[in-house]
Amino acid sequence: MVYMDFHPVNGLVLLDARVDGEKGQFLLDTGAMMTALNAEYFSPASGGAVEIAKFSGSMSAEDARKTRILSLELQNTELHDLDAMCMDLGYAEAGLRTEDGSVRLLGLLGNDVLRGYSLFLDYKAGLLALDSEMCFRDFTLAPMPVDAFATVELVIGDRPRRFVLDTGANACLLDAELQGEFAVTPAEGAPGQFTLPRVRLEDLEYRDVTAVFADLTALKAVADVCGVIGSAVLSPRRTIQDFKRQLLFLEK
Repeated sequence: MVYMDFHPVNGLVLLDARVDGEKGQFLLDTGAMMTALNAEYFSPASGGAVEIAKFSGSMSAEDARKTRILSLELQNTELHDLDAMCMDLGYAEAGLRTEDGSVRLLGLLGNDVLRGYSLFLDYKAGLLALDSEMCFRDFTLAPMPVDAFATVELVIGDRPRRFVLDTGANACLLDAELQGEFAVTPAEGAPGQFTLPRVRLEDLEYRDVTAVFADLTALKAVADVCGVIGSAVLSPRRTIQDFKRQLLFLEK
């Protein structure tokens, strides 16, 4: 059982980190298939190229280079000899810096590492626990199948739809092909954004969820989903994402 403090920045989880001597932050990102380093601070090893799904205004396929992390220190936890990708994370770092100019995004901690744990998250307290023995007295339990990604089923527009559960997403992404299937409310002063009046996860209801339509072709090539959801369902309450048992616990 390991506890870590984190910085919630615009609904995202940032962990203080040191990577092969470089100090900065890592983004907890269950929507990343592999752990990644920011090419701004690290040079890729001689490994080959791999194709990834990346969101930067629209979902696209992009090449990254295979590399290896010799040492990743996350507060009181140290990981060694990790396979990783080296890629352009400038789009993510720029977005975080609009909220906190001190952010130095060294990389993403992906589900290749995280799927070996259960993750306790408390956004209000800024606390992450790996393999915590915590439990909730009253909670909602949702199936969380784990394949390429962890996914959950949400009800939007009175129909169940499967979404990637992504701690690296602070807005809901919806497949552009769903436009017109349910009511949305345009967001004032934010072109392209809108709100979903109601989103349901098991017996829990979320109101006015910020969302955008996007081309999810690259994502759908590896996962049978129609969107991505993150802090909208994870941040309002304490949660446990149990990758081993493929269950999501949400405190009531």
